[in-house]
Amino acid sequence: MKIVVLEDYVDLLQELVFMLQHAGHEVRGARCIAELEGVLEGFQPDVLLLDADLPDGDGLALAAQLSAASALGIVMLSGKGSAEHRVRALNCGIDHYLTKPTGRDELLAVLERLYRRIEPRVAPAAAAVAFAGWTLDLSRQALLDPSGTQLRLTPGELVLLEPLMRAAGRPVERTSLIAALGEDAGDYDHRRLEVRISRLRSKLRAASGEPVPLRAQWGAGYVFTATCRVLAAPSAAP
Repeated sequence: MKIVVLEDYVDLLQELVFMLQHAGHEVRGARCIAELEGVLEGFQPDVLLLDADLPDGDGLALAAQLSAASALGIVMLSGKGSAEHRVRALNCGIDHYLTKPTGRDELLAVLERLYRRIEPRVAPAAAAVAFAGWTLDLSRQALLDPSGTQLRLTPGELVLLEPLMRAAGRPVERTSLIAALGEDAGDYDHRRLEVRISRLRSKLRAASGEPVPLRAQWGAGYVFTATCRVLAAPSAAP
């Protein structure tokens, strides 16, 4: 998910950007509306995390303007918890209103839920432009990137990629991937899976030169976000 955090309190801005990046998202930060305008010139976010009080403008007016002009999802973080302010915010196009301080898990859950709702509006076109399509050939133990470059895979890499590509566009739970590796999810250190996915992503990026459309989805596992097909291995002779 691509997120812009608009927050004038620098320490909180840095904390939010770090936390969201650590959760696997692509994040930019801005301290005021002027900085946000500069960020948006080269970055197209899916969601804006917006402070209610800004040094150079009204957060509610900005939300109304952005929601009227785009499919951008907007979450407001505010120190004002009154029902009146919440209603005003929702009427200005805010999708979710959270009162400061907001816990990490609650914020991530709200962002993921919002993204799943708006993704049909913002994701397919971008995916079609960025990725012409990937092909997993199980018979040759190979992956073809959008340019047609063939990448040889190990059996372990195939085990991880096959369910992800078969479910392209939908998350595959970590427990399912761990089971595919022949491990017991109850005893398996999930950080080992994160390391394997990270290494796989780095290997594919280095070999193909293409961005790898494989990302973590908080609370849901991993998702292969590009168009793709899986060529089955030939059946064994009787």
